[in-house]
Amino acid sequence: MALTKHLFILVSGLLLVGIGYLAVHFYNANKSSFRRDLTQIQQMGILRVTVEKDNHSIRGNNLTGLQKEMIKRFAADYQIHRIVFKEENNLSQGIDSLLAGSTDILAWTIPVYGELAERITYSTPVFTSRQVLIQYSEGIDSTKRFIRNQLDLAQRTVYIQAGSPARGRIENLAKEIGDTIYVREIPNAQPSDLMQMILEGDIDYAVCDEIAAQTLAQANDSIDAGTAISFAQNYSWALNPAAFDLKKALDQWLFDFIKSEDYQKLYQQYMAQ
Repeated sequence: MALTKHLFILVSGLLLVGIGYLAVHFYNANKSSFRRDLTQIQQMGILRVTVEKDNHSIRGNNLTGLQKEMIKRFAADYQIHRIVFKEENNLSQGIDSLLAGSTDILAWTIPVYGELAERITYSTPVFTSRQVLIQYSEGIDSTKRFIRNQLDLAQRTVYIQAGSPARGRIENLAKEIGDTIYVREIPNAQPSDLMQMILEGDIDYAVCDEIAAQTLAQANDSIDAGTAISFAQNYSWALNPAAFDLKKALDQWLFDFIKSEDYQKLYQQYMAQ
């Protein structure tokens, strides 16, 4: 009798372990089905948003601040009473957080291009910008070659933030000019960090988004940000592919809000030159 009882306990334990394993496996294989959508967000009253950590704002020029204010207005219009903002340095980590379900919206200036579109869902475009080269202004340092023609990037090394989508653009540019452009990623770096590395002589060239680059160039006359690496392209926010209703609501809201006087006032407040 005792043996039968112990055997029953053993079999029951193994069965529970097996069920647990299958449940975890099923969840991992169907993660997108468990993502929060607009209904769940409204019921809980909490919107979780990851934004780029802003270390390069000057004179009130604050793209991250502008995006936060836009998120606040979206949440208010959809009766979402609390927003949890998380700052992140690395776009790749922000995307991982989004796909893992710990972020609802990645409010980041993300260029719309094919590789990322296989993993995330883009919102309707929020901004238009391009990638530009950060370097010493012409004549500031005669030991550094000033570059205005993209062809002159051949055999040069440029530095970017870790996980930056600029890598893909630079690699395509290398193919277009028929030569090698070396790309190095700097972990946990912001555009301001890259600029400082140029000023201190640690690197010669960096690439980042034009909005941030122009802000940096305004702050320091020694820095030039006038050499475009890409054409103007749309920049959007990112959502989990399973959040269908959230995307539909956010797209319509952005479409209307960006045309409003309220947006124009916010833009002047946060992006004043």
